Formats: sequence, structure tokens, C-alpha cells
Amino acid sequence: MGSRRNNLNNVALKIIKVMKTKIAALTILTAVSNSLLGFLEFDRGQIFLETTFQGTHDNNITGNANGESDLILLLDPTLIYERKSGKGSLSASAGVSFLRYNDFDQFDSENIHADFNLDFPVTQGSRLSGGIDLGYTERTEVDEFVNDLIVSENTNLNLNGQYQIRPRVSVTGRIGYNDRATDQFSDVTDEFATVGLLIDEIWQDVGVTIDYRKRNVTSSGDFGTERDDKDDSISLGVVGQILPEHLFPKLDAFASFSFQTVETERDGVRSKQDVIGYNGGISWEARPTTSLELTFNRDVNVSVLDESIESSIISFGIQQQFSQLVEGGINIYFRDSDFLDSDRTDERLGIGANLQAQLGRNWTAGARISYEEGDSTRELSNYDRLTTSIFTSFRF
Repeated sequence: MGSRRNNLNNVALKIIKVMKTKIAALTILTAVSNSLLGFLEFDRGQIFLETTFQGTHDNNITGNANGESDLILLLDPTLIYERKSGKGSLSASAGVSFLRYNDFDQFDSENIHADFNLDFPVTQGSRLSGGIDLGYTERTEVDEFVNDLIVSENTNLNLNGQYQIRPRVSVTGRIGYNDRATDQFSDVTDEFATVGLLIDEIWQDVGVTIDYRKRNVTSSGDFGTERDDKDDSISLGVVGQILPEHLFPKLDAFASFSFQTVETERDGVRSKQDVIGYNGGISWEARPTTSLELTFNRDVNVSVLDESIESSIISFGIQQQFSQLVEGGINIYFRDSDFLDSDRTDERLGIGANLQAQLGRNWTAGARISYEEGDSTRELSNYDRLTTSIFTSFRF
């Protein structure tokens, strides 16, 4: 018991030492927050420092059949700016996540994260609406296809817009860029552009969508050989109150099916195949304090192993407001993945729960638990994983 306590003390001392010497950004964030005296109005916006402390016990830190357990401590100070004006909103944040492992300190890391989000219009009656999302995140996490703990740098840019050309007809568009870079495996870049039509109230509160997508996913070939997968797809979908309103009031849904032609290139050889994709979700406010959500998706992606993977995932969640100060939820998911370049197939089932309480105006605390199990033709991918966490957050 004394040895365990000494280990925890050593971990805490490591965090304090890193906070003092390793990252100058943390000192800057703290100084700024103090100068702001906790909470500041700036150009009709609000700026504050949110700091999260979390302890997690993970019985399989590397996500494979040989994984070990460990206690992981997290400190995450984040500077946040938020502003709302009319129907528009602006938010930005930047911070550093300090991860410390009690036994496997070779996985200790300091990960920077930053993001910028803008939603418009600001004025009422505008025909143009949309949003911009820009983010950069360093992550230390388990990759379920690699079955190991990897460090990655993730950069993403997403633009979406909608312009109303007639009272019930709008032109929609989206452009996306996502890059995932790792030292141990291949870098993967995903670029896509979508253009389409949204026609509202075709039948009562139900609308339809027609979209065309052009997508290109490439890998650097550091692990195997370079991938260059291109796909053209046309999708047809419905949006709105697709179930009877008298049985399911306050329901919002979207469902689409796409016809994709995927062209892959590997070792200079190109091949084509047709894939049926789907994407959608249903959210329903069953009661003022209870909401349910069902999502599903099927698509082809490229992993850091330089392999194309066709994955299908379905998830279901319940969120419950127990009181004005306490809320929680449960989520269940199932994922089926087929590796198109080999005979490997993976199946994963997971369930998680969370509970969070507001203990003060600027103080929250809670707990999370999740359990996953898998079945795979790859022996290393047959593993179970149980994680339990407690956390608390303060806003200054």
C-alpha cells in the first residue's frame, strides 16, 4: 500500500515539475486568466480558463491481447473564448493535456490542442447559413486497427454552407480536409467536397436531399505501400419528422443511402469496386428530461496500416437529466470492419455510462466507465478493455 502511495506521489511530482519547466504555454494561460480576474467580457464575448483533472484506470492501455493495466492521470488547462450574436456563434480554445502513467512512464506525454468554430448567419432572414471548423490536436490513444498506443497529430478543416434559392429549396455544399500524422505508422490525408440540394416539406415536415461527393484518401506508405483511394458517390436522403408525429413528437432525423464507385491504387495497380454506403441518425426528445439518439454509418476509409477498410457502425445513446444539477447517459455501439486488402475482419461491441454533477457555479465533477470486447481473425485484436474514470473541472 505504501509503495502504491509513493508511486502516486511520484506521478504528482512529475506533473508539477512539467508544469513549471516543460510547457511555457501553461504559464501564459495561467497568467492571462489571473489578469482577467476570472471572467472577462471581451468584444461582446466571454473568455475563461477551464482546468480538468482526471484519474483513469485502464486494464488494457495498448488495446491488444497482451495489454497491461495502469493508472493514468490527466491535467488539461484550456483557455476558451465564446461569443454569440443573433443566430451566429463563435468559439475558440487552446490548451495542453498532460498525461502521466503510473507504471509505464514511457507513454507520458504533453499534447497540445486548439480549435476554432464559427456558425452563421448573424442576422435574421439571411439566405446564407453555414459554419467553419478548424482544429489541431495531438493525441496519445489506442488505435483499434493497429492494436497499439500511438501518438498522432490531427489537423482538420471543414466548411459547410447552405443558400436558400427558393422558399423551400436550398443549395448545400461542404469541403473537408483531415490529416493524421504519426511517427510509427503512415500519415493519412482525407479530402472531400460535396454539393447538393435540400428540398423542405415535400410531405408535411419531411424533406429530401440529393448530394454528389468527390473524395480522395491517401496514405504516405511508411508502413506498407502508398494508398490513393478515390470515390465518387451520389446519395439520396430524407430529413425531418420521418416517423408519425403523434407517436414521436420532437423527433429530428436524417437518413441517406449512397452509391459509391471506389477506385484504389496499390503498387501502381488500380482497381474499382461499387459500394453501397449509408449514413444517418435519429434524435428524439422523449421527455423534457430524456433524449435518445440512434446513429449509423457505412463507408470506406484508409488506416495508418496503408490498408483500405470498409466499416459499418451503429450506436444508440440515452441522455437523462436527473435534476437541475445532475445528468448522465448510456451509450452502446457495434462496429464491423472488413480489410479489403486481406482476409482480416474485426467486430467490436462497446458500452459506456457517465454521470456528471454541478457542484458549484464553476465546478463540475463526475465519473465514466466503458467496456469493449472484440472478435477478430487477427489474434492480437481479440481483447477486452475496461476503463473507469473520475474527473473534476473548474472554470476561472
